Amino acid sequence: MKKTIILFGFIFIQLVGYAQMNDQSKQKRYEVLPIHEEGTAILFVGNSITDDCEWGELFQNPNILSRGIDGNTTTTVLERIHELTRHKAAKMFLGIGTNDLGGTPIDTIVQNMSQIVQIFREESPNTKIYIQSVLPVAKESIWGPGSKNDNVLALNERYKQFCKENNCTYIDLNSHFLADDGYHLKPEFTNDGLHILGEGYLLWKSLIIDYVNE
Repeated sequence: MKKTIILFGFIFIQLVGYAQMNDQSKQKRYEVLPIHEEGTAILFVGNSITDDCEWGELFQNPNILSRGIDGNTTTTVLERIHELTRHKAAKMFLGIGTNDLGGTPIDTIVQNMSQIVQIFREESPNTKIYIQSVLPVAKESIWGPGSKNDNVLALNERYKQFCKENNCTYIDLNSHFLADDGYHLKPEFTNDGLHILGEGYLLWKSLIIDYVNE
């Protein structure tokens, strides 16, 4: 039994290390991609839930740049923020916070969000910022029991208040993805309890299309 636990731990460490290397590689690929004409790009920034969607194809809009990276948190978005601000984008749709809730206090997450917005306003002042709510977790998920939704709801309330105080647009996705119990992610939108399937992204598109096109 002890050997099995040690082996599992070793494999887990290897997988985490591989994921981190892959994420760093993706970030470096982003850094060498060309910059769109100022005021034309639309950034979709976030973690794996953002990364899993081909946003430009979904909206049939070549100006949309997908900037999701698996495993990202508000901290890692801050670490790569200058690659984002360099585009002087027209809009940024930010969906971040899920991974932070694995252990980062909500106050710290909101402080990081504040820094992201502040840096954008300094380096790309004409970019309109949309902060999207964190999505719910299913009753059974790779994260464990869906009780984490208490923290999801608490963070979303803080994001909503932050947007009111800082002239950002808050977009409520969460309530539209809830199951009939009003608490968990709809099971038909996921196969692991956390990440989103195609039908979920179609719903997501319908919720933000007016903001993308305005």
